[in-house]
Order: sequence, then structure tokens, then C-alpha cells
Amino acid sequence: MTELQPSKVERRKHERIFLHKDAFAVIKPGSSRLLVPVLDISLGGLAFQYMDKLKWRDGSVRIDLIIPEEEFYLQALPVKRIVDMEIVQPLPSGRTNVRKQSLQFDDLSTVQSSWLDHFIRQYQKPRYTGPERRSSQSDRRSGLDRRILQ
Repeated sequence: MTELQPSKVERRKHERIFLHKDAFAVIKPGSSRLLVPVLDISLGGLAFQYMDKLKWRDGSVRIDLIIPEEEFYLQALPVKRIVDMEIVQPLPSGRTNVRKQSLQFDDLSTVQSSWLDHFIRQYQKPRYTGPERRSSQSDRRSGLDRRILQ
């Protein structure tokens, strides 16, 4: 392995899950509240993107998880910040600085852990590992050609 190659060792204890419904986290980093879309989630934590740098108060912060379409609401999950990084995204009107924040769940109660597990199982996106994937990987036609012939 050369110096420039990143390590390919997965350090996560829990698999990252993508959701098939729009899920949001209500974050209360200080006196204000912020509603952000959840990018991915696991039994260990979650990630989201936002536009402004958050001013976090010291100590543990609590968040709520919401899926408005399903009227699902899981409240007061204790979290701690793990990563807060800037992602530069070019937009037609110029560059916009978007940030990605990763949070780790911190000392969940048994009930909270159970509801979080239910949340993930209920709303996780199904994996795409079936024969359709294998055949699409070996099919040399463009995506448009494949769609027209179906």
C-alpha cells in the first residue's frame, strides 16, 4: 500500500443504512432548533448535511427523528458529535459551502434502542443484490437502450 492510498479497513461497528422514506432529525444544538434530512443511519449514529456551522452547547445533545409521511416520531435520543466537515458543492450561482455532520448515539435506553432498531428495519432501503444487478453489470448497452427495450 502506498502512502496516498487510504486504509480500506471499516471502523464502523454498525452498518450504515439508507432509508426509503424521507427522514428528518430535529437538532437542538443550542437555544434554536434545526430540521435536517438524514443521509444515513445505523444503530451507532447518523449523518446529515446542512448549510451553516452549528454552535453546539457543551455536553450531550438530544435529537428527535421524524418521518412526517408515516407520522413516526422518536424523541430525545442522546448524541455526541463525531465529525463536522465542509463539503464544497458547485452550484450555478456560485460555490456553496455545505457541511456534513456525523453524530454518535450516546447511552440510549433499552426502549430507545428498541425503537431505533424498529425504525431502521421498517424504513431501510432494500439492498440491490439480486440477479437484476448482475445482469445489468454485464449488459453493455447504455441505460437508455436498456429502458427502451423493456
